[in-house]
Amino acid sequence: MSLTVSTAGSLHVVARRLGITATPSQSLRSAAFVPSFLGRRFFAFPSQFASQGGSCTIVVSASSSERNERDSVSTSATAKMGQTKCETPYGAWKSPLTAEFVSGSSKRLGGAAVDSDGRLVWLEGRPSEAGRGVLMWEGAQSGSFPEEITPPGFNVRTLVHEYGGGAFAVKRDNVVFSNYADQRLYKQSIRGDRTPLPLTPAYENKAVRYADGIFDGRFNRLIVVREDYRQEGVEPVNDIAAVSLNGEANLEPVSLVKGKDFYMFPRLSPDGQMLAWMEWSHPNMPWDRTSIWVGKVSDDGSITNPVCVAGGDEGVVESASEPQWSPKGDLIFVSDRGNGFWNLYSWSVGGKVQSLCPMEAEFTRPAWIFGISSFGFFGDSGDQIVCAYRQRGVSHLATFDLSSGSLSPVKTRFTDIYNLFVHGNEVYFSAGSSTDTLSIVKVCLAEGKAGAGEDTVLWSSLGIDLEPYKPYFSTPRVVEFATKVEGETAFANFYPPANGYFVAPSRERPPLLVRSHGGPTLEASTTLDPAIQYWTSRGWAFADVNYGGSTGYGRAYRERLNGQWGIVDVNDCCSCAEHLVSDLKCLISDTHKFESRYLDNLLGPEDVLEKNTYDRSPIHFLEKLSCPMILFQGLEDKIVPPNQARMIYEAARMKGVPIALVEYEGEQHGFRKAENIRHSLEQEMTFFARVIGGFEVADDIVPIKIDNFDD
Repeated sequence: MSLTVSTAGSLHVVARRLGITATPSQSLRSAAFVPSFLGRRFFAFPSQFASQGGSCTIVVSASSSERNERDSVSTSATAKMGQTKCETPYGAWKSPLTAEFVSGSSKRLGGAAVDSDGRLVWLEGRPSEAGRGVLMWEGAQSGSFPEEITPPGFNVRTLVHEYGGGAFAVKRDNVVFSNYADQRLYKQSIRGDRTPLPLTPAYENKAVRYADGIFDGRFNRLIVVREDYRQEGVEPVNDIAAVSLNGEANLEPVSLVKGKDFYMFPRLSPDGQMLAWMEWSHPNMPWDRTSIWVGKVSDDGSITNPVCVAGGDEGVVESASEPQWSPKGDLIFVSDRGNGFWNLYSWSVGGKVQSLCPMEAEFTRPAWIFGISSFGFFGDSGDQIVCAYRQRGVSHLATFDLSSGSLSPVKTRFTDIYNLFVHGNEVYFSAGSSTDTLSIVKVCLAEGKAGAGEDTVLWSSLGIDLEPYKPYFSTPRVVEFATKVEGETAFANFYPPANGYFVAPSRERPPLLVRSHGGPTLEASTTLDPAIQYWTSRGWAFADVNYGGSTGYGRAYRERLNGQWGIVDVNDCCSCAEHLVSDLKCLISDTHKFESRYLDNLLGPEDVLEKNTYDRSPIHFLEKLSCPMILFQGLEDKIVPPNQARMIYEAARMKGVPIALVEYEGEQHGFRKAENIRHSLEQEMTFFARVIGGFEVADDIVPIKIDNFDD
């Protein structure tokens, strides 16, 4: 077998037959496999292996007849081009979607808001500037260029929970943001003098961090989630705190709510008299068990008389999230109580919790980062909600009438919708589709007005005209396939090879790349991803798997992984790769606070945790190691630390297995610098060509040295 691994936010596995007598499923059971935290894995099969069927076909749920259908999909997708195609083997097709194109042109989106005039403010991360986060301001006139708000030398990003999110807040003409270099909060005017003014004290080593801020006009302060690392030798302390906006930079923020391990979503009622928040403690993650609380904001600004709204019943396992106050003062939130899906609920002061719209759909996403929002309020009555929900891997936009209880769809072409907020009668959201990269979209909800119901793209992560590249885009389709557990199915987004100017020789099958998304409590999306199209436009088939444990399909589906991490997910991807990631004992001790108890559920209860940790740590089964590997590691990664990659490298090198380790200075969990994104992507492609063989890479790439292979 051959294997390539990245521990910097993605784990890639490429597999082929190299004289192995056992079937892939038998090989799988002969060793223990565990993915890295938030590690995406790739299982890749060369054309000759894919054509043999067996476990490979299960990966993409493709029988021989389905493979013929797959080939016909690819052919029909490109035959319409009316071009004379060059006959070239799969994997060797030329494409303008280069690694440089992928790495340098696609920006990250870190949230959005509007100012007092309804002009959009958003946070974009720029790979061309080493991932620097910059706040942008929509142009004053339609079609005019946006302005940069963030001055040189500042980088808008928070490190709370390491993953961040919720790094800025906007109120009228002011913005408060977290600066990456020192993690201090700064206040800045959007108009006029934009000099950032510090609001919080300076601490060494980014010791105090802030996220998820909301303005409290009653006391001229910002209410935030704070993470405090000042006590050495213990876990950081998280609380909800108040930061003064009076300009006293050395004033210590005041703690408002404390005592639990984690907090999110501090939200003030419209009259400023009540504060709602979400909290939870170890060993739970926010999708396991959380609670929603409401407290009174007293005359001195402290929080008193806390009441548990949801999650307080010890006999009920509930993940409650996203508390928001309606204009009328009712609390709306999301919970998976009842049917096991994250649905909408309401609570009134002194009243009971009521289910609003029970259905097998997810009205929120896993709270890996701060600032997520799946619904908002619009209209004059205070009874209208606009929301986004997901069913079977597809997002839907809808309105919900609190008075009548009716849910009405809002037509849109986007299939991934999240981070929604409302300004007046207009809803803004982050979105994507098979033909749209990550975008910020606006929809007018006011009936009878010009443009009502139409979606307008205000910002795109690529920011270029995609029309010339459409001949190279592959359109995904959702595939449902049987798992190894009788009666259970899982899902994948399948992308056939697509290139309007190349065709493979008759009867040749394409190499297949299977991706197991990160998390593991996350979900693969269908948003146009240049990194996927990089492969498919070169003649690769690509399957993005939503294995058991993924979100978007209810609690029962995501809990398939509990106690079965490294078994269910790998089986669902039909991996035959004897796959090594890390020694879990080291991973448990090395990881950060937010995920430090994540393994408690993934590897099983306490009485079997020790055994499962050992059995699924490939570091203890080096005699089974036979897979060439290439590892890409960020040296500042606090989630999967560098020692994990080095431990794998040394073990494989000493055993004589072909191995390479590439370490990147200044990178954390998930690469942000364009040059490193480009380099790792090119080296993955070159590695596949060298180790799998069977095709020549069309791009001019200088390969790195592989120990025990190039010697």
